[in-house]
Amino acid sequence: MGRRLNWDGPAIPDHKPPFRGLRAGSDGRIWVSLWTEAQQVANEDHDPGNPESPPYTWVEPLRYDVFEADGTYLGAVVPPERFSLSAPPVFGRSFVWAVEQGELDVHRVVRYRIALPGS
Repeated sequence: MGRRLNWDGPAIPDHKPPFRGLRAGSDGRIWVSLWTEAQQVANEDHDPGNPESPPYTWVEPLRYDVFEADGTYLGAVVPPERFSLSAPPVFGRSFVWAVEQGELDVHRVVRYRIALPGS
């Protein structure tokens, strides 16, 4: 039987805000981090003997809408699954430098090539 959670905080909104954050690229482009629909996935570390261990978790894929400095929409960028926000990414014209979390939870700095539609 599941536990009930009593919430005594402020009301939970019916909708997420239109975006979660803004970043400026070194080239003047604007990177808008969007909220996306969360997906339920199995918790690989689930311990059925531990009532505090949930059988699933929620993952929200990252997505950025990218604009030129003049406001021209360039397109959407969906980073790879291992892309981590543990350190803020650095956006350039053709590349983004970020932290990636590997299979053994080891963090490393990586450089991704940016491929926008029409570029």
